[in-house]
Amino acid sequence: MEVDGNLTTELREMAAAGHGACEMMRWLLERLSLDASNGRLKTIVYLQQAFYLSVGDAAAAGAWHIFPGGTWSDDECEQFLLPRIRATRNQWTLTHS
Repeated sequence: MEVDGNLTTELREMAAAGHGACEMMRWLLERLSLDASNGRLKTIVYLQQAFYLSVGDAAAAGAWHIFPGGTWSDDECEQFLLPRIRATRNQWTLTHS
């Protein structure tokens, strides 16, 4: 799956500025002109690429309630993803610089 490097850069900038994971995912879906019913996989791929997350950590975003069958609230999604995004900050800020 092709990933737009400009979008990964923008995701990194948003994270560096303190934006939440759900806000970034909503923004990404809008930028990709996708809705929740067909945007789960691309969202996972972009999170993995932008923030050097493991496949398992990035795939957890698919449990977010806006995706079909997802059960995680915004808070649950933030509590899981934000610490993992912050943990890889040294990697993605070096790439972003």
